Amino acid sequence: MGTGINDSTLHSRKAAKRIMSYLVLARKYRPQTFEDVISQQHVTTTLKNAIAASRVAHAILFAGPRGTGKTTLARILAKALNCEKGPTDTPCNTCASCTDITSGHAADVFEIDGASNNSVDQIRDLRETVKYAPTRSPNKIYIIDEVHMLSIAAFNALLKTLEEPPPHVLFFFATTEPHKIPITILSRCQRHDLRRVDITTLAAHLMNICAAEKREVAPEAIELVAREAGGSVRDSLSLLDQLLSATPGPVTHDHAAELLGVMDRKQIFDAAAALIRGDAPLLLDSIAALHAGGHDFRAFHADLIAHFRHLLVAKMAPDRPDLIDTPAHEHQALQEQAAAVSGPWLAAIVDLLIAETSRVRFSASPRFAMETLFLKLLQKPRAESVSGLIKRLDKMMAGDGPAPDKPVQSPQPNWQTPPPKLPEQYAAAPPQSVPPHPASRPAPAQTPSQEPPPAEYPQRMPAPSPPYSESVPMPTQGPPLPPAPPSLPKDAPPEAIWNAVRQQLSNAHPALAACLGKCTLKKMANQSIELEITGTRFDLSRIQDDKQQALIKAALTPYIGEPITLTVIGKTGTQDTRIQKKRQEDQMRQEAEHHPIVQKALRELGGRILNITVFKPKENEV
Repeated sequence: MGTGINDSTLHSRKAAKRIMSYLVLARKYRPQTFEDVISQQHVTTTLKNAIAASRVAHAILFAGPRGTGKTTLARILAKALNCEKGPTDTPCNTCASCTDITSGHAADVFEIDGASNNSVDQIRDLRETVKYAPTRSPNKIYIIDEVHMLSIAAFNALLKTLEEPPPHVLFFFATTEPHKIPITILSRCQRHDLRRVDITTLAAHLMNICAAEKREVAPEAIELVAREAGGSVRDSLSLLDQLLSATPGPVTHDHAAELLGVMDRKQIFDAAAALIRGDAPLLLDSIAALHAGGHDFRAFHADLIAHFRHLLVAKMAPDRPDLIDTPAHEHQALQEQAAAVSGPWLAAIVDLLIAETSRVRFSASPRFAMETLFLKLLQKPRAESVSGLIKRLDKMMAGDGPAPDKPVQSPQPNWQTPPPKLPEQYAAAPPQSVPPHPASRPAPAQTPSQEPPPAEYPQRMPAPSPPYSESVPMPTQGPPLPPAPPSLPKDAPPEAIWNAVRQQLSNAHPALAACLGKCTLKKMANQSIELEITGTRFDLSRIQDDKQQALIKAALTPYIGEPITLTVIGKTGTQDTRIQKKRQEDQMRQEAEHHPIVQKALRELGGRILNITVFKPKENEV
């Protein structure tokens, strides 16, 4: 009687069994002792010394980037404490306790995922089981991965147990974001921070695994995998596993670049070299090649930032190659590129690349954003180094180098030849007994339409001020005084006196004079002055101010004597039209925008005006 199973079915079942029994490299080569963990000697040495001295803390927190060995160290520490030959800093990995922990079936070691067991009820259940003694091992150990995912209520429920646990209970926490853990929990834990693995160490580790797997992989491909992993051992093993599965034969650099979808380092160096030379067509061609190859411009931008950062470090600290996380064979190429430019230029390039990160990352057209960024980078001025400037100055002083360009000088008047005689209306005024204030300006000509173009006459240089003598007192500190009033006949009309006062105030107080220009003289009798203003309420309030009226009275006193009674009224009897109201509002906005206090606030606070709103006055407001 046949079984109904042919040879092809048996072959398929055997193949399926082989597939199910395959362990990925990340699990197959997971460290089992402290010595197997790479680049974390600062943590493994501390833990081994603590075990030897019996000073292991009851709560330990492992923090660091993903794939650097946080949960692995927690498992190794649990094996070291519960090993049948321990406590020991080197677990045997052969006893029942060690093998159970390795396989994840230990009765007294509980691995809890904090992301899926983050409620307060689950932590309360854990708190109830803590008080029971371990079944087979000396210690009951709780390993909580991604502990920062616990809720605040769950942390509070765990707080008392974590502070005073039973003597046989230990807590090992692992997290990639320790800043999210409450300080009350952090203060009760012994913290160990793990580091990213550098490219050189990670590449050597991957080469050893390839040798153990008896696979031939090019060193350039290994470096590409290590760089793409970003310092994560687990990520690098996953990428290597994918690479070995996709290529049955020897693995080359081209295979790795095509499979992983990453760009060649040569493309980064070529783009940087073209930028240093200022070769715009080559830069645009490189972007077109990246676009045709389907590469991610965001990743290219990030690699470019890292490359120019390495160039800056190579320029400023050439004797510190350890600060540059690149393979050793790239250091010489970085030094050569860094020697061709100055440090300030490299710093400016890095700064602009970082500033444009969001534009490239979130742009709907990353290619166009990258092209625009390259063209901006080409516009950066090349700052010459100090040593280069010194060498050029030495050559010029020795007569070997070209002379510096002479600055273009403005034409100077010929002092030997007297200037042509000006017309009478443009001749200089005769000197006065008292020199005018330096800030004052001469009054404009009465007939500006007769003024010829400035180009017809050479510019007259101001005569040097005469030295102060005993007959002329030195100016004292204080507000500038208005210039002396011009002489007017005794029977001058009121309009002439008012125009003279406005002209006198326009030099020392231009803002007040602008408001007075909107006023009409209605009455001037004895020492009584009445003005009517047709401006805005802002102008009216300015002129009615006590300080402003004091200035006006001081200017009027030489003409009409004192005491002076000054009255300012608003124009009545007319109604503003829409155009007049709009003009007044626009004028008020301009005056508010150019107000000295507003301008000072904008300068000191670095702000800008978004909107200016004109509020309607109340009914009882003048």
